[in-house]
Parts: sequence; C-alpha cells; structure tokens
Amino acid sequence: MPNQERLDKLENLILSVAGTIKVFNIMEYGGGSNELAQVDVLLGDMIEQVLALKKELGCTSALSMVKEE
Repeated sequence: MPNQERLDKLENLILSVAGTIKVFNIMEYGGGSNELAQVDVLLGDMIEQVLALKKELGCTSALSMVKEE
C-alpha cells in the first residue's frame, strides 16, 4: 500500500474519531467534559502531524491547517 493511501486512511480515521468524540461530548455532557475536550485536542495535534508528514513526503490532502493567533 503506497504512503498516500496509508496516510489518507489515517487522516480519515483521526477525523472520524475526532468528530465522534466532539458529538458525544456535546450530546452527553453538553460539551462540558474536560477529558473528552483533551482527547479532542490530542486528535487535533495528531491530524496536524499527519498533514505535516504528507507535505514532507509530497502527498496531497484535501485538508489544510489554519492556525489561530
């Protein structure tokens, strides 16, 4: 399996899990679970690393990171 395909699958998996965690936190805790919020931040860090690796390897992505200042 080529790097592009592997990284695409990893990217999609992380995004799916992050979305599920975010929805679960809102539905079950009204967005107030600090633990789930921390997991969401970690998943954000992971997707950032995957995008950086894709860029480094010359792979494409439909996503791009926007940093808030």
